[in-house]
Amino acid sequence: MSPSGLIRAKHWFYLASEQLTSRHPFAAGVAVSLLQDSVESLAHSAAAQVNGSLPAKAAFADYWDKFLGPKKLPYRTEMMTLNAARVAYKHHGALPAAEEAERLSVDAHRFLVEVSKSFFDADFDHVSEADLLTNEKCREFIRSAEDQLAKAELYEALKRCSDAMDEVQKELATRVPWSSRHSYPPRLESRDAAKLFEWVQQELNEQRFAISLTSIGVLPREYKLASMMLPQASFNRAKYTFVNIEANPSKVSETIRIIIRIALRVQSAGDSLQRIGKEFVKPEA
Repeated sequence: MSPSGLIRAKHWFYLASEQLTSRHPFAAGVAVSLLQDSVESLAHSAAAQVNGSLPAKAAFADYWDKFLGPKKLPYRTEMMTLNAARVAYKHHGALPAAEEAERLSVDAHRFLVEVSKSFFDADFDHVSEADLLTNEKCREFIRSAEDQLAKAELYEALKRCSDAMDEVQKELATRVPWSSRHSYPPRLESRDAAKLFEWVQQELNEQRFAISLTSIGVLPREYKLASMMLPQASFNRAKYTFVNIEANPSKVSETIRIIIRIALRVQSAGDSLQRIGKEFVKPEA
């Protein structure tokens, strides 16, 4: 698994990349700020990795100018240019040109790749937030989905996403017991009444599930968007059925990231939520 400092730097770099493709009027400035956060975060982690000496309140330039350790950080000139652009935008409102932000992104990526390799012996481009997941099966499925996406095997990636979501749902049922969608109506004499009750019960179950997602910080809409991209898997995962799913790299990439975000939220659902949930769940007869 990747060190948390690497994952944090990758997260900010990914957010910067998203900004650059968003075409928002402030995208270039926000991207530059996030790129600087990513670089500074990894510089700090690298210094800690080799027990390097820095001033108590190190400024950005100190990681290059006052860092005492067995290794040195590269690309000082380029990173000072990045920091200057960030200061100009954040403190003086000077929005960088999109072309400048893209160039700074390339420079930041070079720094992140080289430092990851030299200080952590890690491939920055292969670092994933999935490494934060404690559910081993879910983590492996997400990792496999990312590998399939890198090879442009989009539908294979979605299969692994479906497997990962299954693991998320199992963990959700364990950590948030009242999230279960399974509830059965009592027997009624009237067939029409039974159908009506079943419909009402299904609607209530969906609402209860949405509330359970919201209670742990997961947006029901985001959950639904990811689910719409996933194939239906057979019980033993031997067969996957795709229904009206048109896969493209950006959609698959976003689906992977949504599942990771949901899995992390489910993972962090506290014991207090479980204790509260037990009051609402009747034991099976």
